[in-house]
Amino acid sequence: MMTPATVSAQIPPKMKMTTDIPAAITTPDKVETRLGTLKFFDGLPDKETTQKLYDNLDFQRGLAVVLNTMPTAGLYATREAFATMGPANQTVFIAESQATGSFGQGIGVY
Repeated sequence: MMTPATVSAQIPPKMKMTTDIPAAITTPDKVETRLGTLKFFDGLPDKETTQKLYDNLDFQRGLAVVLNTMPTAGLYATREAFATMGPANQTVFIAESQATGSFGQGIGVY
C-alpha cells in the first residue's frame, strides 16, 4: 500500500567532478526587448511572454506577405496599363532602354 509522501525541492549535492554551468548559456529570468519585458522561469517563457512572442510572429508573417506580394501587385498594375494602350492580343508593346555614359554605368529608361 502506498502512502502519500511530502515532496520538497532538494538541491543536488555538489560532486567532486561537478562543472559549473556558464552564465552565458543560461536563460535569464527577464529579458528587455523592443516587445517589452519577456519573463522566463527555468528557461521557459510564462503565458504572457508566450502570447507576446506569438503576436510578434503573426505580425512578422503578415508583413512578409505584404512585402512579398508588392512585386506581383506592380506587375498587375503594369499589365493593366499595357492593356489600355490598344486592343487585347492585337497590340505589341515595345519598351527600349538606352545605355548612358561609359560601359557599366547603368541603363536608363527615357
